[in-house]
Amino acid sequence: METVQALNQHERMFLAGCMKNLILTDGSIETNEIEGLDDVIDALRFTDFDERLTKFEEQTHTWEEFWKEASQVDSEETRSFIIAVLEEMAVKDALYQRAERKLIDDLRAHWNKPA
Repeated sequence: METVQALNQHERMFLAGCMKNLILTDGSIETNEIEGLDDVIDALRFTDFDERLTKFEEQTHTWEEFWKEASQVDSEETRSFIIAVLEEMAVKDALYQRAERKLIDDLRAHWNKPA
């Protein structure tokens, strides 16, 4: 897994929000999910995760705002990186249930829409 070092602050903010949403999608938080999140944060060297997540939560309160933030991630490489991180989290922590899969698939579809 790469690190978040190449991402700008907005991209890191959106990734942090996606990571949280992936965990919350099924409506419950398991201990292994929190431990898995910590492992991913460490592996990504995501040292400002808490700060970026706070920023995401301050400005993103609805799904409409979530998709607006997603639209501001312009780089195809960054989009692929975010999807890869979410998929790795889902597989690693056995989060690949229907709800988690839908979040990842919806994000992929949103980014693949014609402009």
